[in-house]
Amino acid sequence: MRESTLSFAQRLATTVLRRVHIVSAELDSPLREPGRQVITQVEKAHLSAYLALRPKASREAVLDRLERGQRCYALWIDGAIVCVCWAATGTVHIDYLDAFLILEPTDVYMFDAYTAPGHRGQTLAADVYRHIMWTSSREGMRRSVGLLAVENRSGRQVVLKLGWRVIGRYTFLRAVPWGRWRLVSSHGEKTLPALRLNP
Repeated sequence: MRESTLSFAQRLATTVLRRVHIVSAELDSPLREPGRQVITQVEKAHLSAYLALRPKASREAVLDRLERGQRCYALWIDGAIVCVCWAATGTVHIDYLDAFLILEPTDVYMFDAYTAPGHRGQTLAADVYRHIMWTSSREGMRRSVGLLAVENRSGRQVVLKLGWRVIGRYTFLRAVPWGRWRLVSSHGEKTLPALRLNP
């Protein structure tokens, strides 16, 4: 869900082994109204501002996400985007696992969050998460879902403080770094979202 700060050794290990926690939060309980930060949905007109924050992102990939109905929420400071998080419903491709996450009709999946280095440590990501949860609840969604690498402890701390909880874990392996991922373990609560591997 949130950009990880893994060490080189951890990144090397994840070329053949990937473990992710499934985290979720119920949206039918009272939610605190978001603060007064300027948070908007990213539109095509904002693409330059988005790419200024994330210059390594593909313009075509961002446009493809938007055209498929995925939403990107952006927090602005002084006319610049400094923090973003994506949200999607339905069936979502998870690049990190090369698999599809199949959500319930009232689930919203939050992913690919990023905060500008100069603005980290200011709880901006938590503000954006809270805004997405608030907005999704008002639109009839009942649960927010996210995936976090087991090694991403800082990201897990952020969402746990917002009332999220770990409901399960997926473990993937592949024989060589360029091979296909294989799901070797899936355990947790009965409400875990389904996964479908790429054929």
